[in-house]
Amino acid sequence: MSAYSTGPDDGSAVRRRVEQGVDRFRAVQALQASDLAAAIVADGLDILVDLTGHTEHSRSEALALRCAPVQVSYLGFPGTMGAPWIDFLLTDEGLTPPQVRHWFDEAFALVPGGYLVSPSAARAPAPSREMLGLPANGVVFCCFNASYKIRSDVFAAWMLSLIHI
Repeated sequence: MSAYSTGPDDGSAVRRRVEQGVDRFRAVQALQASDLAAAIVADGLDILVDLTGHTEHSRSEALALRCAPVQVSYLGFPGTMGAPWIDFLLTDEGLTPPQVRHWFDEAFALVPGGYLVSPSAARAPAPSREMLGLPANGVVFCCFNASYKIRSDVFAAWMLSLIHI
C-alpha cells in the first residue's frame, strides 16, 4: 500500500502512524501535477483513492492525467468531483440517496453500514434539542470540520441562506 501526502507535515501522531502503516510513503506537496502523476504511474498503483477532493492541498489535477487505472473519491469531499477521471465515489445510502444520484458523475461503490470508518460502531442516542438548550423550532447550523473553517464569509453565506428557508 502506498500513501502520498499533498499537504504539509504537521508533525502529528496520526501522520506518523500513516507513514509507518504503509509500504511506501511519499511527501509530494512540492511536486508539479505531472511529476506527481508520473510518480504514481511509476509506483504501479491499480487503484488510487483520493481523500482530498475539492479541499485545501488537493492535487486532483494529477488525477486528471489518469495516473491509475481506477480512481476513487472518498471522505475529504463527499460530493461529486464533477470529473470524468474519477471512476467511483465510496458512499452509502444516507450520503447519496437515490434522489440525488443524477447529480453525480461517478459510479457509486456503496459501503454497507456507512461510508465513514469509525473505531466505534456503538453510538449514544442523539440528545434532544431541549437537552442542548436549543429552542424547539429553528435552524441549527453545524460545522463538522475544524473550527478555523468557519470564516466570516462562510458564516455570512449561512445567514443569507436563512432568507431562502
